[in-house]
Amino acid sequence: MAKIFISYTSVDREWAEWIAWHLQDAQHVVEIQAWHFRDGPPVVKQINAALERAQMTIAVLSPGYLASKWCELEWDAALSLEVRGRGHILLPVQIQDGELPPVLDAKARVVLMNLPTDAARERLLQSVDGPKGLSKTQPPLPAPVTNPVAAPPRPPGMLPDVFHIPHERNRNFTGRDELLRDLRQALDSGKPAALVQALHGLGGIGKTQTAVEYAYRHLGDYDTIWWVRAEEPSTRSGDFAALAKALGLPEADAQNQQIAVEAARTWLSRNTKWLLVLDNVPHPDDLDGLLPPQHNGHILITSRDPNWHARATPVKVEVFPRPVSVEFLLRRS
Repeated sequence: MAKIFISYTSVDREWAEWIAWHLQDAQHVVEIQAWHFRDGPPVVKQINAALERAQMTIAVLSPGYLASKWCELEWDAALSLEVRGRGHILLPVQIQDGELPPVLDAKARVVLMNLPTDAARERLLQSVDGPKGLSKTQPPLPAPVTNPVAAPPRPPGMLPDVFHIPHERNRNFTGRDELLRDLRQALDSGKPAALVQALHGLGGIGKTQTAVEYAYRHLGDYDTIWWVRAEEPSTRSGDFAALAKALGLPEADAQNQQIAVEAARTWLSRNTKWLLVLDNVPHPDDLDGLLPPQHNGHILITSRDPNWHARATPVKVEVFPRPVSVEFLLRRS
């Protein structure tokens, strides 16, 4: 059993949680910001304390991680502990292709891209437990650790069986981390009023891109993710009927498209672990007869109309502050 700190950037949180879940399942003691850091104490102070407690730091390598100055400080501190003979190991775990700094490129690392779940888990655990991993000597009894993940998630990046998003993920996406965290927290609360979130704001402000980013960040949390082009009645009905087809519902082949739409709504009412995105809804009343009667999954709406209180939790998407706008432009250049 080993004490392991996981260093990652917020964009890769799903990968970090996947790694943490499987390490804890293998009886390792894991410390990860998303699960264990408290509000109040400075994050830097909590990171330093976690590094001191750990026997190993896993650095979750991606282009976003390597571009982060904060993450550089974390892996550099872990490497310093290793070099100084403090009984600490830095283990890079690569989840995306990209050029590595020479000091990380020279280290043995674990590559998890494009592997099925079982193979990725086996490779990860072998790297931690194998000859180059940690001592088998049992450490002192750690403080109790609660694991908020109830079941093994899919490796991040692996698409659900039923999946449709007509947009590629924007690798330059920036500036909405707090909004995305708030959305996740609200949807995870399980409260009926919070299971439908309506992003509203000016045209071109980034509502659709935020919905796209949310869906891609949380691929592993859903068994079904479906995008509905909601600006016209024809596209709304057509995309619901296409969902019925993707789910393999017998009503999908009905000549009357409305039968397929109703079948999809019924399926959503009876099942869980799904995300439905209704993009560019002109007016709340345009969703009459489309939202499932029972909200057992999560619904994300984008609209210019702010008047969603009767149907959803309105979430205003604000204009970027100037520093974030500058960062956004730099990323695009």
